[in-house]
Amino acid sequence: MKKTLVIMVFFVFLLASIGTIAKPESEQYWYRPGLELEIVGGFGLTVYIYNAGGDLEDLECSIVLEGGFILIGRETVRTMDIQSGMRVPMHVFVLGFGNADIVATAGTDSISASGFVLGPFVLALN
Repeated sequence: MKKTLVIMVFFVFLLASIGTIAKPESEQYWYRPGLELEIVGGFGLTVYIYNAGGDLEDLECSIVLEGGFILIGRETVRTMDIQSGMRVPMHVFVLGFGNADIVATAGTDSISASGFVLGPFVLALN
């Protein structure tokens, strides 16, 4: 009985929080001329990098999650080539539980956010 109740409460919480994934307030946004970074939660974590300046080659991009109990996706580093006018997503599969501080870096620019990791979902970014 208790196990069934715990499972039901978990799924109610999960279904209630899915609606908050797509809301604009769940996104963190940063802009400067030439480069734009955006962190979006949901299933995993996605950082969108928009290049409004000249072509960028070998741009080192990283996503780091600190805090909480993160099993998969704690730190991801990639090198990307981004042409002028392109918006490139960098998606990371995350698996864990708890509050997490998120820092996304592209070259010398960075953005940070806080969120809640629930299994593979990153929720309530602010």
